[in-house]
Amino acid sequence: PGCKIAFYKFIPRYHHHFGKQCRVADYGYTKLRDLLDSLPHVIQVIGEGAKTFITLAHKAQVRRFSNDLLKMLKSQPEKQFLLSAFPAVFERSFFKPFSIYDYGVCHLKDILSDIPENTIVMEDVTEESKPDVMISVFRRDQTQEEVMRTRGFAKEVVELLRHSPDLSICFNKFIPAYHQHFGRQCRVGSYGMTKLIELFEAVTDTVEVREDGEERLVQLTKDKMVW
Repeated sequence: PGCKIAFYKFIPRYHHHFGKQCRVADYGYTKLRDLLDSLPHVIQVIGEGAKTFITLAHKAQVRRFSNDLLKMLKSQPEKQFLLSAFPAVFERSFFKPFSIYDYGVCHLKDILSDIPENTIVMEDVTEESKPDVMISVFRRDQTQEEVMRTRGFAKEVVELLRHSPDLSICFNKFIPAYHQHFGRQCRVGSYGMTKLIELFEAVTDTVEVREDGEERLVQLTKDKMVW
């Protein structure tokens, strides 16, 4: 709870969670406290005596919060939602109530202000005569050349998937299949993107990515299935 644990409980919890002993000597230390103090970018030890706790460092909490927020945003149809709806979106995404204290801060806006640049966009809006904030995924505008390349990519995806069973392919097999079919790497950076999923989201008139059990499938849209 709250991403913290009593210092004296760390060793038995480690053993219970990983099924093995935590041997500090394996990491070149003689004391657990020294080992933990060597990881200030990940954890911090606070308090004294019986009230000593281990908790995630703020930088680690910000990374964790940023990843969770992006998952929430990408689950929304337009990749955005209102700040006032944050608890509800969080609960739908992670199936548990939202508690800002789990991220080591007292106020949501405190950690939102620490999210790295070019991750999200926050815009002041008025919703039902009340001030609110719209949070959305940051997107860098594509250059004209990148737009043209993306259109070409859409045609390539159609060609590739029409040679695939059921006109679909597992998401994690797309890159090697592309390489094998076209004889070259699929470099998402060439299209102004950082992730393959972003590239697919730029050609939603051509393909859709859907969940199939524990896998994600890349599939042609119904319009492209007919030729």
